Amino acid sequence: MGDPTGEESGPGAPRAPVPARRRARTRRHAFRHSPFFPATVLLLIVAAAAGLFAGSYTYAMANPTPHNIPTAVTGVPASEIKRAEFVQGMEKALGAELRLRHFATYEAARNAVDDQQVYAILQDRPGAAGLDVSGASGATVAQLLAETAPQVGRTVGVPVIVKDINPLQKGDPRGLALFYITLAAVIVGFVGAIQLGVHASALNPAERIAFTAGYSLLGGFAIAAVVDWVLGALRLPFAESWLILALTMFTSGMVFSMCD
Repeated sequence: MGDPTGEESGPGAPRAPVPARRRARTRRHAFRHSPFFPATVLLLIVAAAAGLFAGSYTYAMANPTPHNIPTAVTGVPASEIKRAEFVQGMEKALGAELRLRHFATYEAARNAVDDQQVYAILQDRPGAAGLDVSGASGATVAQLLAETAPQVGRTVGVPVIVKDINPLQKGDPRGLALFYITLAAVIVGFVGAIQLGVHASALNPAERIAFTAGYSLLGGFAIAAVVDWVLGALRLPFAESWLILALTMFTSGMVFSMCD
């Protein structure tokens, strides 16, 4: 039976999904042209970046294991040391290769350590083996060598004398202070630029650059002063460190200002 309004009704009458679909399309269109769409995309990007940063940093730094360790050898040819039971025991314990380089004198080997061409010096001493490590060249590598060498020495019956010839400063035994003060300079540089853009948006470009340079100089001075003078964690070459930190803050701040 027909509907009095002229529209078909009953079980066989077609339904009208079009208005529902049109409403859905309208909502999607409105959402994509609203401020919520870029905010949602940014939310997802920031969350993914946070996870990737934390995961990659943790994977690389949580349990670092060197695959090969450049090591200087003095006094005897490297081929003979390579066959020594102590070196073989070290490589087995570390799960890494000691990449041996022969130097005619200890002074030459020490210069190679200072130039970060090698990370340790292996030498013969009366009745013992000597292993000089460089904590400032790589705290993790130096710690692995210093902990492993005496154990291997006891196993093979060779006393081992370990000495750190470039120790880290007492206030920074893990060698992380420089990383943290650099990270602070980068983050604060960005934050300063953000705050200038929000609270001092009336500044013209030249004025904004001048104020960015100003807070960079003051911020770099504050970081260096707190780490060196107040906490005593590091003894820094103050003027050079101040200017490097100020330049880091200025660069990060200007990167944000140019993209803003």
